[in-house]
Amino acid sequence: MSWGGEYPTVAMVARASYETLCTWEEGLPKPVTDVQRTVSRRITLRLFETGDAKLREEAPEVAAKWDELQELAKKVGINLGGL
Repeated sequence: MSWGGEYPTVAMVARASYETLCTWEEGLPKPVTDVQRTVSRRITLRLFETGDAKLREEAPEVAAKWDELQELAKKVGINLGGL
């Protein structure tokens, strides 16, 4: 997917690869408009969604340890968030 340093559309974010999402997350300027803030939030959300699947596929042992850590944290009232 090509990118010229401008904010993508919500539709582009919905079908972007993990690598493209990472590029946008690292390279886009701070959002200024409401539309840019929405796109930025969607990029972050999609990174979590696709990153979880990618981690579980490529490093299941790390994903299992993360799950264990989350369960331990929950027992003491800490929510670490999901992968």
